[in-house]
Amino acid sequence: MKINTIDIQTTYHTYLLESNYKDLLCFPPLKKLPSNDWAEYYGKEYDTDDPQLDTLSISLSFVTKSNQYDAFITFLSAQTYNNFYFDELGKSFRLRFVGVRKAKKEQGYITYEATFANDTPLQGYTYIVPNDTLPPSGFAIDTIDLSKYGIYLLEENESNLLKSYEVKEHLTTNSSIIAGVQYAEYPNVFKERTIEILCYIKQPINRFWKLYEALLYNLSQRGERTINAFGSTFKAIYQKANIKEVILTKDTLRVEFTISLVVV
Repeated sequence: MKINTIDIQTTYHTYLLESNYKDLLCFPPLKKLPSNDWAEYYGKEYDTDDPQLDTLSISLSFVTKSNQYDAFITFLSAQTYNNFYFDELGKSFRLRFVGVRKAKKEQGYITYEATFANDTPLQGYTYIVPNDTLPPSGFAIDTIDLSKYGIYLLEENESNLLKSYEVKEHLTTNSSIIAGVQYAEYPNVFKERTIEILCYIKQPINRFWKLYEALLYNLSQRGERTINAFGSTFKAIYQKANIKEVILTKDTLRVEFTISLVVV
């Protein structure tokens, strides 16, 4: 791995430990949208005119030769942002150094967890229409089937789409001079619900980023997303994502991840 074109292995005797890719590959969440929660209507009303992706915290584990530890941290903190190039991923990230924790010295080396922030998701990104050739999944976002992004849907998804119901609380009076409570009587409406889409993508590195970032780009566009899923249609807003597993073998990335959508 190189930081600002400097090979940290030869210069600082520092090595990135394996299995550090979950945070790097995770989609950033959407910043909280302005909203109104009307008592008489389902869920919330969101202003989706100008959605913006939020910063993302990234943790990377390193091991450094003891006599180079302070020098490496000084190097990381010398400027606000550093450019990290991950050879195995074929990808650069502009990250802000936040701090170090869990440092432990053993046999002349120090292992530790460094925290960074990706403050500019999709900076410089140019959209490329996804065009993978997997069989249709039956789940489309704004008319683009997830298979076009090279994504397989996991079996649990149909159950995840089953509706859950939670009633918005009515005006309630609770006083020490009455038994129980007085609960206003009018038609029930339901709180908004969040669904999780369980996804799996397996692509060569040279195709992975084109498809994966196209999905994030489309999820974070203005307006609500139109979801067509297994015969039903509804509106939703991207909320956040989570990475369950990342496996890198030779030049192929396998990623299992979850996308959370708020149904509106």
